[in-house]
Amino acid sequence: TRLAKLDDADYDGIILAAEYLKEVEGRRVIVIVSDGDDNLSDATLEETIRAVQLDNCQIYVVKTTDFENFKRTG
Repeated sequence: TRLAKLDDADYDGIILAAEYLKEVEGRRVIVIVSDGDDNLSDATLEETIRAVQLDNCQIYVVKTTDFENFKRTG
C-alpha cells in the first residue's frame, strides 16, 4: 500500500516555538522530528533561521525519512 503524503508547516511551527521559548530562563532547545519536507509554511527558511537566532534557541533535528524507507524496504 502507498502511504499518504502529509502536509508539513515545519518553519511556521519552529518560529512559534522560538517565540514561546524566548521568555524562558536558561537554555532554549527545540527538538524537531520530521520527514524534512516543509510544503505548507508561510515562512521561508531564512525567516525561520533569523527568528531562531534572535530568540537564542538551539535546534536539534531527527530526520525520519531514512527510517521510514528502511521500514518499507526491509
